Amino acid sequence: AAVLTSEQIISAELIAPWLYAQVMKPVIPTTTMKASSMIEVHDEGFTGVSDIPKIICNGDQTLEDVERETIVATLKSNNGHRQKSAKALGIGVRTLGLKLKKWKEMELVSPTL
Repeated sequence: AAVLTSEQIISAELIAPWLYAQVMKPVIPTTTMKASSMIEVHDEGFTGVSDIPKIICNGDQTLEDVERETIVATLKSNNGHRQKSAKALGIGVRTLGLKLKKWKEMELVSPTL
């Protein structure tokens, strides 16, 4: 978004089309997110997928935290199968493996993942 604008503030209008395109991808619900740190927002003005909740972090979690929790939950729901999980997440198996390696080295995820 910073590359697409010359303004000092990145407006919602600039990133909304990209965010809505991401909502159209398969969504893997995660049960590991802390309910207290997430706020559900329903955008009734967006037609077609208004029943899919959009999650806005209130500052307790970083984007990397949310990404990690989503990946771990997806792996668990696929019984650790990396290819199925990567496909469900829309990423490559190599990308998934590299993220897991990094998080294992940082001791942020179980070494058995």
